[in-house]
Amino acid sequence: MPTQEGHTVAVDPQDFRTALGHYPTGVAVITAEEEDGSIVAMVVGSFASVSLDPPLVSFLPTRESSRFARIRAAGRFCVNVLSAHQEQVCRTVGRQGSEGLGGIAWSRSASGLPVLDGAVAAIECDLDSVSDAGDHYIVLGAVTSLRVLDPVPPLLFFQGGYGAFIPSAANQRHDLALIEAGRVAERARGVMAELASAVSGECDLLVPAGENLVVAATVAAEGVSTRARVAGRVPLVPPLGEAYVAFAEKPVQDAWVGNRVLADDPSLVQECRRRLEEVRARGWAVSRSGVLTDADLQDALNTYAFGTPTPASLRAVHETVRTSVGHYDPLDLNGEGELPVGTLVAPVLDGDGEPTAVVRISQMSSPASAAQIRRWADALTTACARIAALTAPTNGDRP
Repeated sequence: MPTQEGHTVAVDPQDFRTALGHYPTGVAVITAEEEDGSIVAMVVGSFASVSLDPPLVSFLPTRESSRFARIRAAGRFCVNVLSAHQEQVCRTVGRQGSEGLGGIAWSRSASGLPVLDGAVAAIECDLDSVSDAGDHYIVLGAVTSLRVLDPVPPLLFFQGGYGAFIPSAANQRHDLALIEAGRVAERARGVMAELASAVSGECDLLVPAGENLVVAATVAAEGVSTRARVAGRVPLVPPLGEAYVAFAEKPVQDAWVGNRVLADDPSLVQECRRRLEEVRARGWAVSRSGVLTDADLQDALNTYAFGTPTPASLRAVHETVRTSVGHYDPLDLNGEGELPVGTLVAPVLDGDGEPTAVVRISQMSSPASAAQIRRWADALTTACARIAALTAPTNGDRP
């Protein structure tokens, strides 16, 4: 039994498992190759980083593990961090009596260690030391090589079951705001169809959900294919979402201009504040065609909008937006000639003047004159007012 200052402390094993089961752990498969070419693999939920200098990692196998005995004899191993989609891989490797890879696809690393297909990361190690720790060993591995294979959500073990890591930004996709979005979209669709027809383009309705705007509905004029997809997310990072942020409460505006996308460039912060003032005065936002449509940004935004974002993918979106925001060049409607119009966006405001959604029109004929753009903007703001009236809460909507 464990002791505490010389006194025996009785801890029920089931209580121990239950309490510790409330702490989520990542799941990894340790692989090695023996002298005769046999592959040995074992599942661990105790893998952890230990030291940066020198680079060391650890895991804790049971003292009775025959698989670890073989890995220990091999002298080197690979830690395969499993993805959320590899629960079956975990179960296959963990099945008693299945000490190899049981038909699981794998390949050899440059140094010859087995790397599982579909793993999030592979960390190759030389066995550094093995220490006793109760009924387990503490195994230290000296990292010799490592790489991220696929930056997707990892497999987690929690309360006796397997699951995935979902950051708050992804959870917001299923926020209660999306339930409300269905009601708004149903009532707004007729007005949206009229607007799409009037501008001969596409009309999208986006609603706020945490740190995102989410596409609730999309309608296109005859002969026009919609580009937006329902449930796609748009992160509220400058310059994205300015038509919503401009009419939101001050803390939302301050968070937007204080986003790390702009943190190291005061001139961009000033420009984005100016843009919010301009949008508030005008009542709508306009951008030129081609803005924020370079391939890298579109790929990043598509991953964000329709995948399951990880912290790494969110950082990638922010970094890609950062490289684009400095080139953001909204239309100047005071000039002469025709302009390459891309999108017009206006807010749907409630009775207190707070934004409940935004309506975006795009795919209009471009280039267009400033007068034509203003006519489209008039049609847009009129539609937003109609949608606000149609979607205002009634007694039947209140709980």
